[in-house]
Amino acid sequence: MNKSFSFGSTTNAYPILTWKQFVSKIRDFINPLANDDHLIRIKYQLELMGEIVCVKKNDLEFVCFEPDWLFKVLGRLLSHDRYYESVSLNGVLRLNNLNDIYHDMCSNLNLIKDLLISFDLCTEFEDSSNGDLLYEFSCLNFLSEPLPLSFQSIKSHPNKTQFVFNAFRIKQSLFHLNSVSRASMSESAMGLSIMPVRVSQLASVFFRIQAFMRHMTSSFDEAKKHRVETPPRAQRPLVRASSKLDTLLDSPESSSSAPTTASSTMNIMRLSKNFRPSANGTLIDLELYQTRYCSRVSKKSCSIEALISLDHVNGDYIELRACAPHTHKEELFYFVQDLYALIEQVVVDACPNICLEKSYLMFKPIQVPAKTSAPGVVNCEMIYTNKDLLLMQIENRTKFESVFVDLVCCGSDSVRRNLSLGIDLSVSKLAWSAKKMLCKTLDRVDPMGRDWSILAFLLGLQDYLKMLDDEITTAADTPPTNSLISGIGGASKSSKCEFILNEWSRQKPEQATVNNLISKIKDMGRVDVYNMLLATIDLFHIHMFRDSGIQNSNQTLASIR
Repeated sequence: MNKSFSFGSTTNAYPILTWKQFVSKIRDFINPLANDDHLIRIKYQLELMGEIVCVKKNDLEFVCFEPDWLFKVLGRLLSHDRYYESVSLNGVLRLNNLNDIYHDMCSNLNLIKDLLISFDLCTEFEDSSNGDLLYEFSCLNFLSEPLPLSFQSIKSHPNKTQFVFNAFRIKQSLFHLNSVSRASMSESAMGLSIMPVRVSQLASVFFRIQAFMRHMTSSFDEAKKHRVETPPRAQRPLVRASSKLDTLLDSPESSSSAPTTASSTMNIMRLSKNFRPSANGTLIDLELYQTRYCSRVSKKSCSIEALISLDHVNGDYIELRACAPHTHKEELFYFVQDLYALIEQVVVDACPNICLEKSYLMFKPIQVPAKTSAPGVVNCEMIYTNKDLLLMQIENRTKFESVFVDLVCCGSDSVRRNLSLGIDLSVSKLAWSAKKMLCKTLDRVDPMGRDWSILAFLLGLQDYLKMLDDEITTAADTPPTNSLISGIGGASKSSKCEFILNEWSRQKPEQATVNNLISKIKDMGRVDVYNMLLATIDLFHIHMFRDSGIQNSNQTLASIR
């Protein structure tokens, strides 16, 4: 491929083309009649063959015809030696630092930084002291967060006992791995139970989450647009970066094996964003501090503080803890929900087939001694899994309501009135990831017949069994078009379980609830599917979102991508 486009010319000194250049080259040298649909198919085929690598950011798409060159660019940045030659422990580099890294490989720094931004390895923002552009690499951030994690806002607040908390843990669901293991070999043949497979991808995605957190709070694209569209004497851009000296606390990462540039005080970048929502016109400020395995987000106007951290031991889960004065219960709830939506979008974007589980944390009442080394530390009292709360909701509704208001709604009755419980919703509103895993499991033929066919019989849709059985014989000669396997889309009869659920929701909407579905799955005797649904379905549904300072910042994943 690279010989066809003459990369040695002066116009293409590197094996990189934009999509428009790629289309022009194809039509100039190969086929002038190729349309856009044909070119997209060619691109996908070449990607599968390993001939090219395509990366896209916003409206700009790059096509690399020498994957080895691109991997060398990434390897130069992420090499083992780079961790010991880092010029900044906070992962913030300048263009001259990038030039020192790639001077012998590529002299076009704009191309290098565009590629790194396209891979979500760094975030571009502006230094307020001199206006220089800075690039934060979350994967190169070696600053350590003191353990246990503490809230800074509790230390400085005059009334330390009047705080409310909202916290939960997010981990990857492993039910699909266990179901594959059961399908490949039966437990009776092995003579012992199959242990769960311990594979978690959250540790590798956490740095990507930190990059989007910086995107969310910096809004550099809005700042560049603001500088272009406003006169020279207009107010300064909304996004300004400043520097702050902070003590580098002792940790295993700051031992004698650390880079020689380390010192007792290191520069931590502090970025704040002020924007004016359309609702009431009040200014909302966000501040973000990031270390190796933790991001601290603060909303000064409401004294809300959130800690997003990765499990320091095995990286099995991501924990989100947030606190606020009791006068800002509602703001705390919606602030946390928007942060969770950001985390979920980034994880699903990086790992489309992943399914997440949530566990809610309950804290002891605040008892902060006057003289203590860590007055902002709050100990966890109890962990409620999603399954625990759903079972409590089914068995003891009164007890569930009291726990639900304090644990999830931050003690706010107005928040509770804005929520609908997950088991009362229609199956049409079932979470897509949970529905996908349910259909994949029940579409597979079960030796005892406890699959989609029994579910159809229990739901009163046995009239469709013959029609769907006939499709099994004809589907062997045609490729599957299951919307739950190939991507998000409309219903497809290739997934028998999906078709049954959609027909149930259409014909019997008053009975087609998540609670009744769970009951039918339990009656089938499929304990594995029953536990999977209790762990992955949504606990509640929000009727109307409120502005928390994150959702209306125009920096959602959809606008960044």
